[in-house]
Amino acid sequence: MHLPQGQIQEEGPNGINGLILLWLKATTMSLMESYYLPKASEGEVSPWWLKGGAIFIGLLGFSSLIGAISLTATGFWFDSFVNDLDPEEVCSEDPDPACEDLIESVIEMGEMALWDVGAAASALLFLISIPTVYVMWTAEDREMGLKLAWIWVAVHASSQIYITHVWMRW
Repeated sequence: MHLPQGQIQEEGPNGINGLILLWLKATTMSLMESYYLPKASEGEVSPWWLKGGAIFIGLLGFSSLIGAISLTATGFWFDSFVNDLDPEEVCSEDPDPACEDLIESVIEMGEMALWDVGAAASALLFLISIPTVYVMWTAEDREMGLKLAWIWVAVHASSQIYITHVWMRW
């Protein structure tokens, strides 16, 4: 870095420390200028808010994909497990009468549509997150990006309310 002549002569009693401080100040200013974003005009929102929302929805969409896969696999596994389950046979050696009630409730849980609906809702959330992330990231149509984000939130909330309702009824 090249320092102007007038500033080198102003070292004062600090000697070389004054030069180091001057160099740090110049370096910091150049770093700050390289990360400077122009201020949005009045009434206009920074596109970085949409990019942050896109990252958030993208992470949640990816977790919805994982949820769809796991709920589908669990539904298939649990269904085959419950079909082979006989309460009388399982509880033949257990003297507690609550054993049969427990096994029957496990069978009821396996027959619920919860696994199918949960997997379908998770897959739908993943599919909605794809255009949402794209529109929010490009920030070309702010209104559409926010509408898609609200649709994603509404689908997620309704699926969670349904799943909670089914679990509480069970």
